Amino acid sequence: TPDPARALADQLLVMGNAEEALQVLDRAIGLFPRDGALLNSLGNALAAARRPEEARQAYRRATRAAPDLAEPHNGLAAIFMAEGELDQAERELRRALEIDPEHAQALRNLRELERRRRSRPLQVAQFSSHRQLSNHAR
Repeated sequence: TPDPARALADQLLVMGNAEEALQVLDRAIGLFPRDGALLNSLGNALAAARRPEEARQAYRRATRAAPDLAEPHNGLAAIFMAEGELDQAERELRRALEIDPEHAQALRNLRELERRRRSRPLQVAQFSSHRQLSNHAR
């Protein structure tokens, strides 16, 4: 069972040691290449190591390996949110919540996404006002 490796990797991540967690996960995935929870943990470790493209690939593999697992959709959403891709983030969050309507982190992320959307028109308006003021100052 891959559970001990996943637990160790998660503990290493909490301690801030993403590289060691990646080593543990790479070995475990070598033994259990289709374990969705392991692949999700790999995505988490890659995201913690600031390797978002590789994290995205790991989360995608996890969604294919375990279509009933909400966590990789939430992980993908976090990456999309960080990149400002709010529509894609919302799709992933909605999918996570279809799978698990009580998924606390997905619910928090969806509230954050909605907050960002509400503040975005204000930010654009502020940018436009600033730009107009800059043009008048010339």
